[in-house]
Amino acid sequence: MAPASRRATPAPSRHPCVMSSTSPSLSRSWEGRPRLGSLASDPFADASKGDDLLPAGTEDYIHIRIQQRNGRKTLTTVQGIADDYDKKKLVKAFKKKFACNGTVIEHPEY
Repeated sequence: MAPASRRATPAPSRHPCVMSSTSPSLSRSWEGRPRLGSLASDPFADASKGDDLLPAGTEDYIHIRIQQRNGRKTLTTVQGIADDYDKKKLVKAFKKKFACNGTVIEHPEY
C-alpha cells in the first residue's frame, strides 16, 4: 500500500456545471448566471402556435406502436408521418441512430 502522501487525489472538475467544495473558484462559477426558476414558466408555450408543416389545432397524429416479439425483440411501427417528409431519409437516419433495420411500406388506406 502506498504512503498517504503518494496517493492519487482526483483532479477538480473543469466542467462549469460540476460544483466542487475543494475548489473555491468552481463554487463561485454560478454567480451572475440565471437560475432555473427565472426561465419561462411554460416550456411548451410555443407548441400551441404551430409550425410550417403542422398548423396549430390540426388533428394529424403520429402513432408509434411497439409490438413484442421473441424475448427482447420488438417491432416498432410509425404511422401518420406527413407527406412533406422524405420517409426514406427518416428511415436512414433512424437506422443509423438506433442501430436497427427499417423499411418504408406505403399503404393506400393509411
